[in-house]
Parts: sequence; C-alpha cells; structure tokens
Amino acid sequence: MRGLSTPENDQMTYFLRLAHPGDLDTVGAITAAAYLDGGHIRAEAPYLADLRDAATRAEHAEVWVAVDGVEVLGSVTFVAPGSALAEVAGPSEAEVSIVLSTQPSMTAAHRIYGRLGFVRTPAKDWSPVAGVFLRTYRLGLGSGG
Repeated sequence: MRGLSTPENDQMTYFLRLAHPGDLDTVGAITAAAYLDGGHIRAEAPYLADLRDAATRAEHAEVWVAVDGVEVLGSVTFVAPGSALAEVAGPSEAEVSIVLSTQPSMTAAHRIYGRLGFVRTPAKDWSPVAGVFLRTYRLGLGSGG
C-alpha cells in the first residue's frame, strides 16, 4: 500500500492497493459512471456491462484501487503481457503501464497521461467495434521506452 497526497489538498491522503473482492462492485460502478457521466458512452451501449464487470478484470489482470482509508475513490487495471485482456500491447508490453487505450473525448485523462510521461502512439490506434475509435499511448521510458 502506498500513501499519496494530492497537490490540490495536502490534507487528503489516499492509498493504492490491490482491490479486494469486496471492492469490485464499487470499482465496476465507478468505471461505468466515469464513462456515462463523461459522455463517453451511451446508457444502452453493450460495452457498459464490461465496464461494470470488474470481477472478470480481476480474474485476468491486477485491479488496483485508490482508497482514502475506507472508500474506494478510483481504480486502474494492469494487464500483464500475455493476458487474455491484452488488446493493443505487444508480446513484451503491459497495457496501462506501457500501452493504454482511451477515447478521443477523454481529454482530462490525456492531460494526466502526458504529465505522467505517456506519449501518443498513433500507429497503434484502433477500433474495437464499429463507431468506436481509441487512441493509444505508451509510457515514455527514455530512448528505449
């Protein structure tokens, strides 16, 4: 577990840890809400069920949560090389830490990725289903990254 404070509020401290089974319904709800509230997906979209299914993600990847001691504030899924959930990562790449996909409309996330050192990889942009276009990023690790 790693403790972090936010630059906006030094009083707010949160911790990162692997999700517990009891966290997964909340993780799914937060993930779905982020897409819905941000206007990135429609309520009738079939993909919404996948967004809510954090339990399946946890079976095939590492689901990490940020918690304030009690409440789950957010999550990220780390997809290791070779996982059944890998979508755009190459054989020696992990999705999220090296490669991640995001919708063009998720501009706030793009700013965060840039601050964290992620760089755009347009050659890996893709479309999982008709009408959905995803931009990709990788973590810039210097000249070899």
